[in-house]
Amino acid sequence: MALRLRPRRCGAISFTPRFHPDVAPFLSRLLDEFAISERQWKIAELNAFRPPVQEEWLPVAHLSDVSNPERVLESYGDLSEGLVAVLQMDVPSIMKETPEFLTDLDCHFWKTHFPERYTRDVLDGHTIPASGAYQGGMLVRRLGGTWALRQKMEASQVRVGKRIWLPFLRARRYLPSRQSLLDYSLTQFFHEAERYRT
Repeated sequence: MALRLRPRRCGAISFTPRFHPDVAPFLSRLLDEFAISERQWKIAELNAFRPPVQEEWLPVAHLSDVSNPERVLESYGDLSEGLVAVLQMDVPSIMKETPEFLTDLDCHFWKTHFPERYTRDVLDGHTIPASGAYQGGMLVRRLGGTWALRQKMEASQVRVGKRIWLPFLRARRYLPSRQSLLDYSLTQFFHEAERYRT
Protein backbone atom coordinates (compact mmCIF):
# COMPACT_ATOMS: atom_id res chain seq x y z
CA MET A 1 0.00 0.00 0.00
CA ALA A 2 1.63 3.17 -1.12
CA LEU A 3 -0.69 5.45 0.82
CA ARG A 4 0.53 6.31 4.30
CA LEU A 5 -1.62 8.59 6.38
CA ARG A 6 -0.29 10.10 9.57
CA PRO A 7 -1.99 12.47 11.96
CA ARG A 8 -0.75 16.06 11.87
CA ARG A 9 -1.66 16.53 15.49
CA CYS A 10 -3.36 14.64 18.24
CA GLY A 11 -7.09 14.62 18.19
CA ALA A 12 -10.10 12.40 18.06
CA ILE A 13 -10.54 11.47 14.41
CA SER A 14 -12.83 8.63 13.56
CA PHE A 15 -13.00 6.73 10.27
CA THR A 16 -15.62 4.15 9.36
CA PRO A 17 -14.25 1.06 7.60
CA ARG A 18 -15.26 1.12 3.93
CA PHE A 19 -12.93 -1.54 2.60
CA HIS A 20 -13.01 -2.94 -0.91
CA PRO A 21 -15.65 -5.72 -0.67
CA ASP A 22 -13.45 -8.48 -2.08
CA VAL A 23 -10.78 -7.94 0.57
CA ALA A 24 -12.91 -6.55 3.43
CA PRO A 25 -12.78 -9.81 5.45
CA PHE A 26 -8.97 -9.78 5.25
CA LEU A 27 -8.46 -6.05 5.92
CA SER A 28 -10.89 -6.05 8.86
CA ARG A 29 -8.81 -8.73 10.56
CA LEU A 30 -5.56 -6.83 9.98
CA LEU A 31 -6.74 -3.96 12.17
CA ASP A 32 -6.14 -6.11 15.25
CA GLU A 33 -2.43 -6.06 14.45
CA PHE A 34 -2.12 -2.31 15.07
CA ALA A 35 -2.08 -0.38 18.32
CA ILE A 36 -5.35 1.28 19.24
CA SER A 37 -3.68 4.68 18.81
CA GLU A 38 -2.95 3.82 15.14
CA ARG A 39 -6.20 2.13 14.17
CA GLN A 40 -8.16 5.13 12.93
CA TRP A 41 -5.33 6.07 10.60
CA LYS A 42 -4.98 2.48 9.45
CA ILE A 43 -8.72 2.38 8.70
CA ALA A 44 -8.31 5.48 6.53
CA GLU A 45 -5.30 3.92 4.81
CA LEU A 46 -7.05 0.60 4.21
CA ASN A 47 -10.21 2.37 3.01
CA ALA A 48 -8.10 3.86 0.22
CA PHE A 49 -6.54 0.50 -0.72
CA ARG A 50 -7.74 -1.03 -4.00
CA PRO A 51 -6.25 -4.36 -5.06
CA PRO A 52 -5.01 -4.53 -8.65
CA VAL A 53 -7.50 -5.70 -11.26
CA GLN A 54 -7.22 -9.47 -11.52
CA GLU A 55 -5.34 -10.73 -14.52
CA GLU A 56 -5.15 -14.41 -13.56
CA TRP A 57 -7.93 -15.52 -15.89
CA LEU A 58 -8.52 -16.28 -19.56
CA PRO A 59 -11.64 -15.95 -21.71
CA VAL A 60 -11.03 -19.36 -23.34
CA ALA A 61 -9.45 -22.51 -21.92
CA HIS A 62 -6.45 -24.18 -23.47
CA LEU A 63 -7.01 -27.85 -24.11
CA SER A 64 -5.45 -30.21 -21.63
CA ASP A 65 -2.06 -31.48 -22.77
CA VAL A 66 -1.39 -34.06 -20.06
CA SER A 67 -1.40 -37.76 -20.88
CA ASN A 68 -2.43 -38.93 -17.41
CA PRO A 69 -4.89 -36.44 -15.82
CA GLU A 70 -5.58 -38.73 -12.86
CA ARG A 71 -1.90 -38.68 -11.89
CA VAL A 72 -1.73 -34.88 -12.22
CA LEU A 73 -4.85 -34.42 -10.08
CA GLU A 74 -3.40 -36.84 -7.52
CA SER A 75 -0.21 -34.75 -7.39
CA TYR A 76 -2.32 -31.60 -6.86
CA GLY A 77 -4.14 -33.42 -4.05
CA ASP A 78 -0.79 -34.32 -2.49
CA LEU A 79 0.31 -30.68 -2.67
CA SER A 80 -2.94 -29.55 -1.00
CA GLU A 81 -2.57 -32.18 1.72
CA GLY A 82 0.99 -31.00 2.31
CA LEU A 83 -0.26 -27.46 2.85
CA VAL A 84 -2.90 -28.75 5.27
CA ALA A 85 -0.31 -30.78 7.18
CA VAL A 86 2.06 -27.82 7.54
CA LEU A 87 -0.58 -25.27 8.54
CA GLN A 88 -3.20 -27.21 10.51
CA MET A 89 -1.74 -26.24 13.90
CA ASP A 90 -1.40 -22.52 13.08
CA VAL A 91 -4.55 -22.21 10.96
CA PRO A 92 -7.02 -24.89 12.15
CA SER A 93 -9.74 -23.72 9.75
CA ILE A 94 -7.71 -25.25 6.90
CA MET A 95 -9.41 -28.56 7.73
CA LYS A 96 -12.84 -27.09 6.89
CA GLU A 97 -11.90 -26.09 3.31
CA THR A 98 -14.17 -23.05 3.33
CA PRO A 99 -13.75 -19.63 1.70
CA GLU A 100 -13.25 -18.21 5.20
CA PHE A 101 -10.12 -20.31 5.50
CA LEU A 102 -8.59 -18.36 2.60
CA THR A 103 -8.96 -15.20 4.68
CA ASP A 104 -7.39 -17.02 7.65
CA LEU A 105 -4.49 -18.04 5.41
CA ASP A 106 -4.07 -14.48 4.08
CA CYS A 107 -3.95 -13.20 7.66
CA HIS A 108 -1.56 -15.90 8.85
CA PHE A 109 0.91 -15.28 6.03
CA TRP A 110 0.71 -11.50 6.58
CA LYS A 111 1.02 -11.60 10.39
CA THR A 112 3.96 -14.01 10.29
CA HIS A 113 5.78 -12.16 7.46
CA PHE A 114 5.72 -15.53 5.70
CA PRO A 115 7.23 -14.45 2.33
CA GLU A 116 10.19 -12.81 4.06
CA ARG A 117 10.79 -15.64 6.55
CA TYR A 118 11.33 -18.40 4.03
CA THR A 119 13.80 -18.87 1.20
CA ARG A 120 12.80 -18.76 -2.45
CA ASP A 121 13.57 -22.50 -2.59
CA VAL A 122 10.93 -23.23 0.04
CA LEU A 123 8.39 -20.86 -1.52
CA ASP A 124 8.97 -21.97 -5.12
CA GLY A 125 9.41 -25.63 -4.27
CA HIS A 126 6.45 -26.09 -1.97
CA THR A 127 4.37 -23.16 -0.75
CA ILE A 128 3.51 -21.62 -4.13
CA PRO A 129 2.53 -24.92 -5.83
CA ALA A 130 0.66 -26.07 -2.71
CA SER A 131 -1.25 -22.77 -2.45
CA GLY A 132 -2.15 -22.93 -6.14
CA ALA A 133 -3.34 -26.53 -5.88
CA TYR A 134 -5.39 -25.74 -2.76
CA GLN A 135 -6.92 -22.63 -4.34
CA GLY A 136 -7.73 -24.50 -7.56
CA GLY A 137 -9.31 -27.28 -5.53
CA MET A 138 -11.45 -24.72 -3.72
CA LEU A 139 -12.71 -23.38 -7.05
CA VAL A 140 -13.63 -26.94 -8.06
CA ARG A 141 -15.24 -27.99 -4.76
CA ARG A 142 -16.95 -24.75 -3.75
CA LEU A 143 -17.79 -23.16 -7.11
CA GLY A 144 -18.34 -26.23 -9.30
CA GLY A 145 -15.23 -25.56 -11.36
CA THR A 146 -13.47 -28.06 -13.61
CA TRP A 147 -9.73 -28.46 -14.14
CA ALA A 148 -8.10 -28.01 -17.55
CA LEU A 149 -4.71 -29.54 -16.78
CA ARG A 150 -1.48 -28.47 -18.47
CA GLN A 151 2.01 -29.95 -18.41
CA LYS A 152 3.35 -26.68 -17.10
CA MET A 153 1.71 -26.45 -13.67
CA GLU A 154 1.46 -22.66 -13.69
CA ALA A 155 -0.63 -22.87 -16.87
CA SER A 156 -3.21 -25.29 -15.38
CA GLN A 157 -6.66 -23.75 -15.30
CA VAL A 158 -10.01 -24.06 -13.58
CA ARG A 159 -13.17 -23.19 -15.48
CA VAL A 160 -15.81 -21.49 -13.33
CA GLY A 161 -18.78 -20.26 -15.30
CA LYS A 162 -17.53 -18.51 -18.43
CA ARG A 163 -14.07 -17.66 -17.12
CA ILE A 164 -10.91 -19.70 -16.89
CA TRP A 165 -8.90 -19.07 -13.71
CA LEU A 166 -5.17 -19.59 -13.18
CA PRO A 167 -4.70 -20.50 -9.49
CA PHE A 168 -0.99 -21.36 -9.76
CA LEU A 169 -0.19 -18.04 -11.42
CA ARG A 170 -2.16 -16.29 -8.68
CA ALA A 171 -0.17 -18.15 -6.01
CA ARG A 172 3.10 -17.05 -7.67
CA ARG A 173 2.01 -13.41 -7.59
CA TYR A 174 0.71 -13.80 -4.03
CA LEU A 175 3.87 -14.90 -2.25
CA PRO A 176 6.82 -12.63 -3.24
CA SER A 177 6.33 -10.14 -0.38
CA ARG A 178 4.10 -9.03 2.44
CA GLN A 179 2.67 -6.30 0.17
CA SER A 180 1.81 -8.89 -2.49
CA LEU A 181 -0.28 -10.76 0.11
CA LEU A 182 -2.54 -7.70 0.13
CA ASP A 183 -2.41 -7.02 -3.60
CA TYR A 184 -3.06 -10.63 -4.66
CA SER A 185 -4.93 -12.11 -1.71
CA LEU A 186 -6.52 -15.53 -2.04
CA THR A 187 -9.66 -14.01 -0.52
CA GLN A 188 -10.03 -11.58 -3.43
CA PHE A 189 -9.26 -14.27 -6.03
CA PHE A 190 -12.00 -16.55 -4.69
CA HIS A 191 -14.63 -13.78 -4.45
CA GLU A 192 -13.89 -12.63 -7.99
CA ALA A 193 -14.28 -16.18 -9.33
CA GLU A 194 -17.47 -16.56 -7.30
CA ARG A 195 -19.01 -13.58 -9.11
CA TYR A 196 -18.44 -15.25 -12.46
CA ARG A 197 -19.83 -18.61 -11.40
CA THR A 198 -22.99 -18.28 -13.51
